Amino acid sequence: MLEKVLTHEIELARSKKVFSHAYCHVFRHGQEITEVSCGDKSHSLYYDLASLTKPLGLAVLVIRLVTLKQLSLDDKISDVIPVAPYLQSVTVLEILNHDGGLIDWYNYFALHFNRIDIFKDVATNPLFSHGLKRTTYSDLGYILLTYYLETRFKMRLDQLLITFIFEPQKIQGLHFIPLDQERFNIDQYVPTEHCIVRHRLIQAEVMDENAWRMNGISGHAGLFATGPALSRLIKIVQSCFYNESSFLDNDLLKKHFSQAKKRDLYVRKFFLGFDTPTYPNSQTGSHFSDSTIGHLGFSGTSFWWDMEQNVTVVLLANRCLNGRRNIEFTKFRPKLHDLIMKNIL
Repeated sequence: MLEKVLTHEIELARSKKVFSHAYCHVFRHGQEITEVSCGDKSHSLYYDLASLTKPLGLAVLVIRLVTLKQLSLDDKISDVIPVAPYLQSVTVLEILNHDGGLIDWYNYFALHFNRIDIFKDVATNPLFSHGLKRTTYSDLGYILLTYYLETRFKMRLDQLLITFIFEPQKIQGLHFIPLDQERFNIDQYVPTEHCIVRHRLIQAEVMDENAWRMNGISGHAGLFATGPALSRLIKIVQSCFYNESSFLDNDLLKKHFSQAKKRDLYVRKFFLGFDTPTYPNSQTGSHFSDSTIGHLGFSGTSFWWDMEQNVTVVLLANRCLNGRRNIEFTKFRPKLHDLIMKNIL
């Protein structure tokens, strides 16, 4: 029943050009409820994850390194890389939770900076301090954390993820696409957008312009994944949270994720890099509990995990294909979430 209803809603949105491809996976207690897609071969196609790279790439990597006791959340960024004065006492955890004091974004694409230039400028530019004692979602913070980890472990981020996450868990279908390498099988990737600054259709290359300047590899954006591969990684995190696996430290996950329920629901807050719904206009809709974590990606991707009801909804779509100002998608997503939750709770 749910599969039929979901398929109808997704195909209806597709017919209205809200997106050309979409994938939706719903699971509860680790067991599949339904998996729906539209567009050719959408189960096996790769989507640009955009900011889902933050929690499911960089944050999971940090948690794994802490689990292995190769890193502490209290480690200071300044112990490894030169930073501006306002960053001297900032820790890994503060950057992970967007509490590092950095502004949200800066247009490096226009400056023609390369990867190293961007790293050094983010770390040392005193103008990037917002000067406020509050959580501020920051791409720059995750670029800074990428710089820190690569310098400390002497390995590029894509190799760090392969070494510490993807190979140990035998995960296939999750990767970066370095721009300095030849691309193959482009038709296996969902087209993301018609880029107005690169003047071409973006497909099998990162949409985010700053990540593009960084050779397609950064902790703030750049990962590509198939829907099933992304769901598998989420299930790995969940199995560790429920103490069914020791790959990620159970005590660490519970200590931080359990705080989601205690937060101010009208103030944006992150826990180990995982976002929470902010009311009254959350993209999760109306039926996820207060104990929910997840993230949105600008390209049209999202995942939300209701820890209280143990329900997860993964949604991947190319919402920017017909323009980044896609208001219809912001209406579609919470409606879809409500439809799912009404049918399974």
